[in-house]
Amino acid sequence: MNKAEGLVAVAQGFATVVAIALAGIFAVQKFSVFRTFYPHLTVSHEISHRPVGNSYVHLSVTSVLHNGSNVKVDMREAFFWLLQIAPVSDEDVEA
Repeated sequence: MNKAEGLVAVAQGFATVVAIALAGIFAVQKFSVFRTFYPHLTVSHEISHRPVGNSYVHLSVTSVLHNGSNVKVDMREAFFWLLQIAPVSDEDVEA
């Protein structure tokens, strides 16, 4: 092996080490860092009501979700389950 072939082999080895290191840094930045993020959703809502009939009330609920993170949350329309709705008190029924 002559001197030129030896220099080429050293340069090739150095370039391989640099390429592997750069690929590792890229993989850590791209795949590890962004996996630690979670959606940070803020929910604001507005509730209104109007009586319909003798003992029925129509509820109107409007909710807005605000995403404050780097994670994409795609939701255009959704259904809400309203749980634990308190019945009308006796004083309100008499009024």
